[in-house]
Amino acid sequence: MSSLFYQLITIFVPHADHAFPVLFALMTRKTTELYTAVFKKVHELIPTFHPTQVIADFEEAPAAAAVRSVFSDDDVTVSGRRWFHFAQAVVKCMKTVGLTDAYENEDSTHASRRSMLTGAATLAQQRH
Repeated sequence: MSSLFYQLITIFVPHADHAFPVLFALMTRKTTELYTAVFKKVHELIPTFHPTQVIADFEEAPAAAAVRSVFSDDDVTVSGRRWFHFAQAVVKCMKTVGLTDAYENEDSTHASRRSMLTGAATLAQQRH
């Protein structure tokens, strides 16, 4: 038995230092054409929406091409599998060494983690 859907897209919107899922789309394949159709619909429904970053846990090229095509923006940062796993490793390491409370209660620890993850995403983008 084959599955009808192959990919789930979730769009998050940042607000007050958090990210909230606001849109879910099920796709049958991971093609640039299907990503483009999804992002065109998003743009049609919310014309003021302009993403600044795309984070994918899969091959990022089709999603990146679609976002840049629909939103006409070469400044969108695209981060893929390496960034996703790096971010997971940073969170796990912080828990292991006991920095969870510091992250939640100290602005400097929170800012350091954000800088690490943002820097890694930027470096990953520059390599492409």
